[in-house]
Amino acid sequence: MAMLFSLLTDIAANNGCTILFSHHVPQPASDADLGAPTGALGSNAFIDATRWVLNLSGMSHSQGQHLGVADDERQHYILASFTKSNYGKAIPTRWLRRSETYEGVLSTCELE
Repeated sequence: MAMLFSLLTDIAANNGCTILFSHHVPQPASDADLGAPTGALGSNAFIDATRWVLNLSGMSHSQGQHLGVADDERQHYILASFTKSNYGKAIPTRWLRRSETYEGVLSTCELE
């Protein structure tokens, strides 16, 4: 992973651009692990090389219960946890809701 990130860094520097890299991570063992930036395989290379990390995760059964969201509605919600931000102030974790009209569109929502 360190070699991959070195290559991506070179590409970005040579082209004056930002590269967004997405990576699948295993499901967390608990809700407490959802915001951890270290869930990715090869995570030391990820954490060392990246400047901004966003974790996206579906709503768990226990989160749905706590927030009053029915099990059949949980699939519409995604938790966005900004776990690393080197060049700006911290961004609070927030819930996103999938659009029922436009596939792939996410909007922030308030859940109490």
